Amino acid sequence: MAIQDESLSGRLRQETLLARGRVYRFGKPTPLELLPIAGPGPEIWVKREDVSPIKAYKWRGACNRMAVLTPDESARGVVTASAGNHAQGVALAAKTLGIRARIYMPRSTPRVKQTAVMTHGGEFVEIRLAGDSYDEAVAAAKLDQAASGAVYV
Repeated sequence: MAIQDESLSGRLRQETLLARGRVYRFGKPTPLELLPIAGPGPEIWVKREDVSPIKAYKWRGACNRMAVLTPDESARGVVTASAGNHAQGVALAAKTLGIRARIYMPRSTPRVKQTAVMTHGGEFVEIRLAGDSYDEAVAAAKLDQAASGAVYV
């Protein structure tokens, strides 16, 4: 069993390193910073997501997935649903990779989130407001995926 576990651990480490290489073509690694806390106690470190491309961690997953799209998948474009941070990650990857993306957002999504998505994605992104909740936006995105053949991210 130990050999199998080591093999799984090794593969996981390899996949993590490959993903890291893919992701950091879209933005720089975020630094760790030691919090200055007086007195005894453990050291507390924070990962500075506020200096990342979209100021949240979610961009990495979207960029990683889109970085491994096949040429056929890229040509079909992507579709997703998000109320904000994931959408910005998809938009960042869409513009960087030159892939068309349709992003479904609930109608209640604040204008500032919509603007951020368009800032990151530019001409490669189309926002479609659908439904009053995230679940309704997902349902609309899934219908689009089924009808268009786009890849759901």
